[in-house]
Amino acid sequence: GGIMDPVPVRLVKEMGADVIIAVNVLPKIDHQEPKPHHHTIFSIMLKTMYIFNNKVIETSLSGADIVILPNTSAIGYTDFQKVEDCIQEGRKATELMLPKIKKKLGLVPEKVTTRAV
Repeated sequence: GGIMDPVPVRLVKEMGADVIIAVNVLPKIDHQEPKPHHHTIFSIMLKTMYIFNNKVIETSLSGADIVILPNTSAIGYTDFQKVEDCIQEGRKATELMLPKIKKKLGLVPEKVTTRAV
């Protein structure tokens, strides 16, 4: 878990899960707008960690059946006051994925085709 396997898809699969639904709350790097500020050693270290985390999470997510991607581009690591925004973004992203989730779980009835006799 943690740093090397932040989304433990492989472990959950080994535990016997039939369907794995994962959530990635880190925004894609290309979705972040450049922020006008002076670069410091701290900001460079954070950006480096962010890039590393994205690559590790991308690898972890590759084994999931379904990946939910809430839009968290406007929410920073320390924006704890935005918890309601996080919940709403998660809800919206999940609702968009519901048809795929239902299909994967077998909750969508097969289409019945009839033919004229």
